[in-house]
Amino acid sequence: AFYLLRIPINQFRADVAYNTGKQYLSLSAYKQSLDQLKKAVGLAPDEVLFYAQLAEAQAQTATAVKTQLDALPATASADLVAGGQKLLDELTAGALANSEKAVSLNPHHTNFYKSKAKVELYLATIDPQYNQQALKTLEKLAAISPTDAKVVYNLGLISDQLGETKKAQEYYHLAVDLKPDYAAAQAMFK
Repeated sequence: AFYLLRIPINQFRADVAYNTGKQYLSLSAYKQSLDQLKKAVGLAPDEVLFYAQLAEAQAQTATAVKTQLDALPATASADLVAGGQKLLDELTAGALANSEKAVSLNPHHTNFYKSKAKVELYLATIDPQYNQQALKTLEKLAAISPTDAKVVYNLGLISDQLGETKKAQEYYHLAVDLKPDYAAAQAMFK
């Protein structure tokens, strides 16, 4: 009987940890958020949503760490800078791995591609190379959900950031074709 009760109890504990982690993240309490989300993943390793949320939290935390590293004075100790860079690298690798795991566990659910793109866009604030990865993720998402005007619009935004103005304009026009009253896409016509 105890064994049978353990499954729903663990799922309940995982759900509580997940929701607590999301609340901490909304408060920018990054360490507490990551601790709770990792706990949720550990308790329910088959729950794809938990991996996606953990990845987003890791990416947001990485951007906060990068901001702090950039604000350090030139006189900061080499150990402090190296420790910060190591943390930044770990968070980046974790965010990429967890977002990829979420997509691989459920490759047909569009929300996990959106989450992966969000992670890559957060990381692009640290290193612009991730804009290319976000573009590829959104292209895959557009293939799965070709009538989603918001995905097409976001493809246009990223293309604009990459300096591909003609391609961006094509995406904006397509977004308006998909949703004629899409004001944000209409405003992007040049």
